[in-house]
Amino acid sequence: MADTVRVIDTDPKLLSESAAAATHAADQAWIHLHGEIKAADGDLEALLGTLRAEEPYGYTFQPEFQPDGSLRMPIVSTRAEVHEAYKRIRGASDLLTVEPLIEIRGLWYVFNETFAVGRNKETGIVSSGHRVLGLFPVGADDGIVGELVWPRLPDMLAIGSGAPPPGAPTDPTEVRRALLKLHDRFLYAWRAADVDALVTTMSPDVQGGARDYLNDTGAPIELCDHSGVREHYTALFEKFQILSIELLDRLTQDWYVFAEFRVHARRRSDGADVAFNLAEFYVPGRDGRILVRIGYGSDIAPEA
Repeated sequence: MADTVRVIDTDPKLLSESAAAATHAADQAWIHLHGEIKAADGDLEALLGTLRAEEPYGYTFQPEFQPDGSLRMPIVSTRAEVHEAYKRIRGASDLLTVEPLIEIRGLWYVFNETFAVGRNKETGIVSSGHRVLGLFPVGADDGIVGELVWPRLPDMLAIGSGAPPPGAPTDPTEVRRALLKLHDRFLYAWRAADVDALVTTMSPDVQGGARDYLNDTGAPIELCDHSGVREHYTALFEKFQILSIELLDRLTQDWYVFAEFRVHARRRSDGADVAFNLAEFYVPGRDGRILVRIGYGSDIAPEA
């Protein structure tokens, strides 16, 4: 018998460890989602038990819309805040089913686009279902670190206070191509530590959040409008010299982009080379730029 021919010669240990990490992340995310369904019995403590034991957390809930089309995306990080939010959400509706239309099982997170069906507690009316984006960061221990969500709206291109650009594409494929180019510009600005270029990829009333690497608290922070984005990234790039960025995963649809990328940086205070991963999703607004940007990141770690 001929010797086995090696074709895929990736380290088997790396494959095994990667599979274990991705499976662990998926298990924790789905334990939580099933916990949301079970919370119809009113036991919020059981639902809170699907979170990591220690805060901070990264949580977004329902966006708050303004008459001009602008919005605010509140972010909470303490257990008490998450508990209060679940009291409102699960107190108003039951989650009945969740189907993963798209699921990316990362080594430290799960990103999915789900079709969810709920029931209004007051009226008993069961919804026809809606699509929801969810990002669930997960550590090495049990429980999710956060739940960062965004619902698909009836008219995604009507949100935001900006004006539609002339000649904006309407064909779904062309919209996806335009979003791909927009995200390429976003990544290029990150690589170049170019705050001005980064700001131009976003709507003036951009909302969202990112992990706070300035103070390294582990908690997410809200990044609101151009001034907030500019202030945050000016300080971040003053703290870190960006050496390179590696795009790891990207999914481009006609109403969002999801991506994970790894940042290699040099801390200016002591010259140490460090790295961290970011997983984020981006939702365009009326003006074709990023209106909602929500994500989380891995711990800062020394470069090997």
